[in-house]
Amino acid sequence: MISKTIKFIVYPFFWILSLIPLPFLNLFSFLIANFFTYRKKIIISNIKLAFPNKTKREINNIYKGFKLYFLNLIWEIIKMFSSNNNFYKKRIRVSNIDIINDY
Repeated sequence: MISKTIKFIVYPFFWILSLIPLPFLNLFSFLIANFFTYRKKIIISNIKLAFPNKTKREINNIYKGFKLYFLNLIWEIIKMFSSNNNFYKKRIRVSNIDIINDY
């Protein structure tokens, strides 16, 4: 029952959101990344653990780059609800296709 409700509410919402052109979605991700600091302390502490020799400036640059990358990735996933084959061909590149064909 709940899964059907979610399907009929969430899927149309994401599909409508996916109709927005990707440059506008990337603009949204830029705005969200600069104005919302969701889980900043956790992300910064994880970066410090992964890169103990980095300076504060380098850690902040990694943090900002991660936020933009992560938000753009989410928008691209949402965009796939209404995308066509050209969208996939521009963004997905397969190397070593022979290995895939073996399976």
